[in-house]
Amino acid sequence: RKDVAEEISDVHVAGENTGIGGVMANKGGIITTFTLRGTRLSFMTCHLEAHEGAAHLANRNKNLAAIFAGAKTDPNYQMHDATILSHHMFVCGDLNYRIKFGDGEDDGKSTRKKRTSRIHNNLTMSGIMKKHAQLPSKMLNGGRGGGGHEAPSERSNGGPDANIPYSPLPGVGGDEPAVEERGAANGSHFAEARELIDAEDWKALNDGDELAAALRRKECLVGFDTLPCNFPPTFKVARGEGYQYNEKRTPSYTD
Repeated sequence: RKDVAEEISDVHVAGENTGIGGVMANKGGIITTFTLRGTRLSFMTCHLEAHEGAAHLANRNKNLAAIFAGAKTDPNYQMHDATILSHHMFVCGDLNYRIKFGDGEDDGKSTRKKRTSRIHNNLTMSGIMKKHAQLPSKMLNGGRGGGGHEAPSERSNGGPDANIPYSPLPGVGGDEPAVEERGAANGSHFAEARELIDAEDWKALNDGDELAAALRRKECLVGFDTLPCNFPPTFKVARGEGYQYNEKRTPSYTD
């Protein structure tokens, strides 16, 4: 904005790659820090590791740690990251955190069954059983969202942009999880997420959000908050009417 441009000073920009081998730029982040009217502000935009599963979740958290460790925005304070040097900081981008139900990869089946049964009964009694194509095409504003619509591409099918689990910072986040085959768990929670979307049960969907859970457990971005998303997940949606989800991916608030 031109009306505040002259009041911005001490602008610094830094980035860190976290792609394949911790070197490639297909994943990573950029941090910009500046001072506005005496307040130091920082903004990070990032693209974290994709895919569902425990190893990929752990690596998303490590991606964030690696970006903060490598993208030092103030040349006078190389020992401190942007969270320490800012009054306020905002993180955005394709964070890739997925929706997962249960405490583990395959557990929580009884809870899943109970919740699915409750949703089915509620939908049947209220007579609002919807077809997928009839979901509202207009997304509500607020929270995360907006980047999940994309045309079919090589990337959508696990092409060259899909990255392999790695550990750029060994030891960060506790014990290393077993590294599963890339994308093996993709879509494992699709059916339940689909029913919750049809029921417009945003609370249950947010309860399964990996990012919100990781923040509660202080596994990443300690001290940060994320707003609830009271609208349909924006990933992975094909171009077209309404919300047409790719069944090979669990609908999630990734962006």
